[in-house]
Amino acid sequence: MRVVVIGGGIAGLSAAIGLARQGIEVDVVEADSPKENTGAGITLLGNALRALGELDLADPCLEVGYGFDKIDIVDGDGNVMMSDHPPRTFRPDRPASFGILRSQLHAVLADGATRAGARLRYKTTVRSLVQDEDGVDVTLSTGEQLRADLVVAADGTYSVTRAAVFGTEFIPEYVGQGAWRITFPRPADLQGLVLMRNRTGQAGGAIPLSDESCYVFVLENTSERVRMSDDELPVLMAERLAAFSAPLMRAAAEALGEATVTYRPFDILLMPTPWHRGRVVLIGDAAHSLTPQMTSGGSLALEDSVVLSRLVATGRPLSDVLDEFGAVRYPRVAQVYDASLQICRWEQLADYDRSLMQQLMGQTHALMAGPF
Repeated sequence: MRVVVIGGGIAGLSAAIGLARQGIEVDVVEADSPKENTGAGITLLGNALRALGELDLADPCLEVGYGFDKIDIVDGDGNVMMSDHPPRTFRPDRPASFGILRSQLHAVLADGATRAGARLRYKTTVRSLVQDEDGVDVTLSTGEQLRADLVVAADGTYSVTRAAVFGTEFIPEYVGQGAWRITFPRPADLQGLVLMRNRTGQAGGAIPLSDESCYVFVLENTSERVRMSDDELPVLMAERLAAFSAPLMRAAAEALGEATVTYRPFDILLMPTPWHRGRVVLIGDAAHSLTPQMTSGGSLALEDSVVLSRLVATGRPLSDVLDEFGAVRYPRVAQVYDASLQICRWEQLADYDRSLMQQLMGQTHALMAGPF
């Protein structure tokens, strides 16, 4: 069996690992160069650790990331108002969650894919896909042609493959919010996820990424989707950090001169099932791009990869495997998607019952602590 994976991010590389470990011939096609400097980091919950554990990569990720067991909800001055302690669902001797720089996560996954036997083709795109009853002819931008039994589209929120195979009517929708992020040296007292809201209702927070680094984020509500030039970002970030008096935010402001600052508007999409057309299947952000409130986009992508690999390993007809993949993944993903979007909408209100947010987060964490 031969599989072509389009996209070399979290979903694509983890799928390549899961499939290649079964002896399947896997080619990963990635438009960019290897991601050595990808800016901000990511939070992954216990379900992600379980998925990484199936790929034998949980400990390598924890070694370069930062594990934690607590989520603090604080006010704009940094005073703790509520705390949540997600359960340790991977192993009792491993943390409930962890933060990690995206560059470090990519390095671990890329190394795992290479060791499993997958071929990684960077700075390469897919020029065309032609399906027939027996397979897919894949023409690359290099001119090379590959014959695949299965194509896994893991090329992200703005997936070119999804548009080409499923139609251009499936496009991400802006939800009225975006996030400012600054990556800088971790203060010693930042030891878990922090969610913050100041007196005017503006939301932000912080995530530890390693012993040395972390990122602070500030959420911003805008009715129109906006983009800023890189030159503007540090000055605009300073204005937003000034709305908080918490020591953590002051530390971020002091680091602005040398730190990495990014801004990303939230564009979301949940594809209806089936998630495949013929022998092309969507996974990760190409199938479900979430708001970040439940910090679960990367975790769900890892789950997708593991579940797809498990099903392919059964040796059943591919059409049955792909039908079951979408059927078993959609209800779980949809519940997390809806919860994350609900919290995003609450955060766009002048005021809301924060206990409802904590309750919804707890329910969704309980869901993700269950089997996948």
